Amino acid sequence: MFVQIRCYAFALILGLCLDGIANPSLTPHLHGDDKVYYEQDGVKDGDSNHNHLFNLDPKTGSIQDNNKVSYPYKAESVWDDRFYRFNRNALLVDTGGLDVFAHGFISPGQEPRYRFIDAEGANTTFGVTQKALFNQAVNIWTNAVMAVSVGKTAPDGSPLVTGFGFREFDSDIDDAFEIRVGFFDNLEEQTGAIGLWVTNASQSWVGGPSQNDIKNGPPIIAFDDDIAWIFDLNKAPGVDEYDFLTIALHEFGHAVGLEHTNAGTKNSLMRSDFNLAATNKNTFREVDYGSAAAGAMLYTQPQAVPEPSAWALFIISVTGLALRRFRR
Repeated sequence: MFVQIRCYAFALILGLCLDGIANPSLTPHLHGDDKVYYEQDGVKDGDSNHNHLFNLDPKTGSIQDNNKVSYPYKAESVWDDRFYRFNRNALLVDTGGLDVFAHGFISPGQEPRYRFIDAEGANTTFGVTQKALFNQAVNIWTNAVMAVSVGKTAPDGSPLVTGFGFREFDSDIDDAFEIRVGFFDNLEEQTGAIGLWVTNASQSWVGGPSQNDIKNGPPIIAFDDDIAWIFDLNKAPGVDEYDFLTIALHEFGHAVGLEHTNAGTKNSLMRSDFNLAATNKNTFREVDYGSAAAGAMLYTQPQAVPEPSAWALFIISVTGLALRRFRR
């Protein structure tokens, strides 16, 4: 009897070990897969949904906070490193990426890298102050997104995991980076935008990167070099002056994967008329809950729900047969 118990214990431990190998901690999956559901609010009451944080289509929806205030958002792209190291063309866009993966995930050490490269002859360039402000915008986004998923769990009590982060590329030798950030001439004159998230050749403009550069290069966060930018956080912008951190937060929201919300959506970082929040004594130097929650939804993954692997079942079955033969 003692031998039998030890055999069963050995089989169980071995099966669980193999099970862990068979089921990675992060599981890419299609929407509609009925094997994994997760609690929306962290309460294990069985009221779960498939979108992990919010019961929404990841492309478009309306997020509600604890006070039931609605925040509309739209998502158009997502970074994901589960199947490749990031490269210039690895941004999953709405031609299928979001539908296939439902959510993206950025693993530590695999963050998309942004590099500061201004247009040749730009009147404004990225110096120490400008780089520090842009890096601050990235940190504000990261902290806001990571905070949204705190306390959220799967029905079995295991935590959800948010994989989000971007880092500055600081090498002058290697050119393998994923996002270019810079000041460019004629941006506002040609596009009417003081900041622009450039992802395709149709967004080219006179004085900016060529269509071929945009097609074959990384996405670009572009800022107009002729704007009266305010780089001092202790100063509010005047008429026809623009707070750089405010605009950097908005444009980086596009890099995260979010589109514009409706114009006039109050207190939304990603609203289409957001440039009005950065001028004439206005500043917006934080990521609102709705934008942060939309970002968190795109980059939060559950830990895998353990399921018996084929190897585990095989070993347990073989052990059971061996025990029967031993008893005889």
